Amino acid sequence: LPLDRKGVVSVVKSANEIWKLATGGRFDVVQAHGRIPAFVCGMLSRRAGFPPFAVTAHGFYDPKPPMRSLTLWGRRNIAVSEDVKSFMVEKYKLDPDAIDIITNGVDTDVPAHQDSPRLRIVTASRLDGDTALTPALLCELMPRIRKDFPELDPTLTVVGGGSKLTAMREAARLANSQSPGAVTVAGSVIDMPSILARADIFVGSSRAALEAMAASVPVVLCSDMGCDGVIDETNLRRAEETNFTCRGGAPADLETLRLAVERLICADERERSLYGAFGRAYVTRRASAELFAD
Repeated sequence: LPLDRKGVVSVVKSANEIWKLATGGRFDVVQAHGRIPAFVCGMLSRRAGFPPFAVTAHGFYDPKPPMRSLTLWGRRNIAVSEDVKSFMVEKYKLDPDAIDIITNGVDTDVPAHQDSPRLRIVTASRLDGDTALTPALLCELMPRIRKDFPELDPTLTVVGGGSKLTAMREAARLANSQSPGAVTVAGSVIDMPSILARADIFVGSSRAALEAMAASVPVVLCSDMGCDGVIDETNLRRAEETNFTCRGGAPADLETLRLAVERLICADERERSLYGAFGRAYVTRRASAELFAD
């Protein structure tokens, strides 16, 4: 259904088909993951016979008019992190007892790490206006990193698709003109675990960062919202509270990101493996898909 489109025709079509499904398929619960599905289901829930429905909020939904009146919530709701729950209570006046926090859960069954004589840096995210800063900064940094650490022959792989993909390919072309072979833009991929198996350092945020941690890859946490640096015991709690998005962290800029990445580059192989083991242990204990499905 066209649940990615806000037009009246799309919304009416989605509403009609969801009503048929929800009332004819003996469903017990309807869960909306996103603002448009929540609006459609919220309108339908006012009719007798529609199942109870829940909404998952995985970001800060704009509380100002007119978007406020178009943001509908369920009988119960799910927040992806503590700060998102606080936002829902403060800005939308929702009952905190009707909001459960269920963070991202990721697959812990991942392929083994593949060694290489080169140092391989990977970043992955949507490449859109609000999510493309980290890979853009890394593309700008790579010529300097390769100059400062020639013995490691560092490379960067950028994974993701979106409206900024063409601009990212241009940024990679510029980096490669200064340092041939520095950056590869892979675009959208369907087998992220195999890419993480060939990564020595991951730079990114949110679910992608958790997936890298599950693969025992040391992580520099960085997003458009900030840079929290290398994930370790000193910043893990803060990362949890913001769903690993760096909300409220130090500004993400070239120098902040360079220092964080070089902290891992300068670490020896044993130190990097300890950072990776720390992340893997956390995900296995606190953020596995099996745990949160339960």
